[in-house]
Amino acid sequence: LKNNVQTVLNRTASQVIRERVLLEAKRQLVYSDKTTSQIAMGLHFSDDSYFVRFFKRETGVTPYKYKKQHKIAV
Repeated sequence: LKNNVQTVLNRTASQVIRERVLLEAKRQLVYSDKTTSQIAMGLHFSDDSYFVRFFKRETGVTPYKYKKQHKIAV
């Protein structure tokens, strides 16, 4: 499987999973009223601080700041 993913997508399976988790986190931050803790738990992070570190490492901003910058007014 690993070789197939790398061959087809030119990324490792781990990279594809991280990208998908990040995409879902961004979606929930913008389009839901869930807290960071609820999103972290729903995405199976062991704790909130690990989720915040993951998100900031991948995007350059905290989940709170991302939500504030991208939240859709309803």
